[in-house]
Amino acid sequence: MTGKLDQKSKDLERELAQAQQQIIELESLLQSEKQYELAQQQSENKFNAIINASPVPYALNDEQQNITYLNPAFIKAFGYELTDIPTLHDWWHKAYPDEEYRKWVVNAWQRHMKTAKQTNHAIPLEIILQCKDKTSKTVLASAASLSGSFEGAHLVILYDITERKKTERKLNQAVLLLENIVNSSPDLIFVKNSQLQTIFCNQAYARAVGKNREAMYGNTDIENGWDEELVNGNPEKGIRGFVHDDRDALSGFDVHNPYDPANIDGEVRIFDTHKIPLKDTNNTTLGVLGVARDITERKHAEEQLRHSQKMDALGKLTGGIAHDFNNMLGVILGYAELLQNNFSSDPKSSKYVQEIHTAGERAKALTSKLLAFSRKQPSDARPCQINSLLKRDQNMLVKTLTAKIKLNLNLDEQLWLTFLDEEMLADSILNICINSMHAMPEGGELEIITQNIHLNAIDTQSLSMLPGDYVQLTMTDNGFGMDRQIKEHIFEPFFSTKGETGTGLGMSQVYGFIKQTGGGIQVFSEPDQGTSVVMYFPPHYASEKDQVNMVDSVEINVSGGNETILVVDDEIALRELTEELLRLQGYQVLTAENAAQALHTLDTASVDLLVSDVIMPEMDGYQLAIEARKKHPTLKIQMVSGYNDKHYINEVDEILQQQQLNKPFNSEILLKRIRFLLDED
Repeated sequence: MTGKLDQKSKDLERELAQAQQQIIELESLLQSEKQYELAQQQSENKFNAIINASPVPYALNDEQQNITYLNPAFIKAFGYELTDIPTLHDWWHKAYPDEEYRKWVVNAWQRHMKTAKQTNHAIPLEIILQCKDKTSKTVLASAASLSGSFEGAHLVILYDITERKKTERKLNQAVLLLENIVNSSPDLIFVKNSQLQTIFCNQAYARAVGKNREAMYGNTDIENGWDEELVNGNPEKGIRGFVHDDRDALSGFDVHNPYDPANIDGEVRIFDTHKIPLKDTNNTTLGVLGVARDITERKHAEEQLRHSQKMDALGKLTGGIAHDFNNMLGVILGYAELLQNNFSSDPKSSKYVQEIHTAGERAKALTSKLLAFSRKQPSDARPCQINSLLKRDQNMLVKTLTAKIKLNLNLDEQLWLTFLDEEMLADSILNICINSMHAMPEGGELEIITQNIHLNAIDTQSLSMLPGDYVQLTMTDNGFGMDRQIKEHIFEPFFSTKGETGTGLGMSQVYGFIKQTGGGIQVFSEPDQGTSVVMYFPPHYASEKDQVNMVDSVEINVSGGNETILVVDDEIALRELTEELLRLQGYQVLTAENAAQALHTLDTASVDLLVSDVIMPEMDGYQLAIEARKKHPTLKIQMVSGYNDKHYINEVDEILQQQQLNKPFNSEILLKRIRFLLDED
């Protein structure tokens, strides 16, 4: 009995122990669940704290598309409370009021959610949404699926990129503006990498090369069509080459090449090129930025200016020489005439004197050409119709050109008048015709064109002329032409391509004559392409009162008289010659070697006529005439000069200028002028 009780007691103890163990295990399980619940609660609290503290707008929605939570950043950013948008349906309609755009957003969002669920990764959507206050913001929207107690819910994340988009738009506008500026720039702008391959260029660069911009990217200069000599250089010709400059820039140096020739469409253009290295933040050179400015026209203008300055200097030199030479010729020709009269009964001596006179006349013609070049040749300018002159001389020009060369006249019947010396123009046309004839030994054609034209400031820049209306005279042949080197010298005195057969004064005379009229001249020529000589003359708007001096064509008795004539000339030989000529005709002659002496003589003696040289030291002839007229208004004046001077053109009598006697002159012309003035009422 006792044994049974003991056994029961043991069984009961065992069951009790098992029960206690189960209680312990249950208590342990309960404790774990409490810890889990506590951890989960702590996790949720931490999540909520992060969401609430985040500056990024967040929203939670469940599987039934109900919005269950909006964090403070969301409310602040967009103004919506949970009561405003309790469901995604409300959100769609309020944030995207435009129906078409709303449909696009909904479809895009559904695709985004599907991708996010399948891959746990989806590219955020860029969406423009409307805030509660009706303003709009641009956001990047994304979603993430949640687990745990949030199982089935989605966290919607919205990044406000409104300001970034504004900045991007401004940047894009700036980039677009910069690109437009770069592409509209006449300068050639390009970027090369470290392998000297083009990775960017503007439109001007592409036009210069003659290729599409994109087609040049990744190519070297030679592959893009630049001349190999210009790319690699040619030491014998002094060409550095593009590669030389590029490598200097890649080495970290700024490169400036102010004279960079490039052959573009068969024409050599000159560029002022700058190349600088492009570096990263580590100062590593990545490539080369180049800017090339086309300075061809500027170089040509500079050459024109230098040429003009050289021609002006030559003009002053030749003008001064010709003036002094004219004075000596005047003495030679004058005394030769006097000797001719004395030796009229001695044929042999008369022949000697005639040879002296003939040589003097030839020298006079040479001096006239030098003065024409220097623009100091006295001019018998008057209104001129160039068409009429060409028609007058047409037969003579045809004979000059010979039967091998056809002359074509293409004349504008409405051509304006000009104001110039007709005979100088005729000589100029003849000179050019002779040059054309020599340029076409086997025959050809010469066309002469006249037309009215208006030249703007750009047109006249290289011609040293004022913009405005001009009469244009063009003479074009199809001869063998000229190269650039010859063209640069054709207007210089004594420069000739005809060897010993040419004097080299023809084109210099043409140049001086045209410049003296206020016009200009250009020559266009290429080897084997013929030559065009283009002349420009200012128009003359004539009136019925236009007068010209006809003294030399009027029959006047040159017999002398007993009037008193004052001769003023600083050249003693000319002064004595003039005095001798006048005394032989019976005139009373007073002399002065300068203007001061002449004014003193006028104040102390009765003088009927003043004969004065123009070019004198201290006070010239026109200044003397101005002062003499002030004190003696009725005094007759005859100006004499071998030099054209317009300094006082607005201060002296126009007739006084028209009647100027040009040195060297013969005695008959001088006596005719004097008699005409003395007999004039």
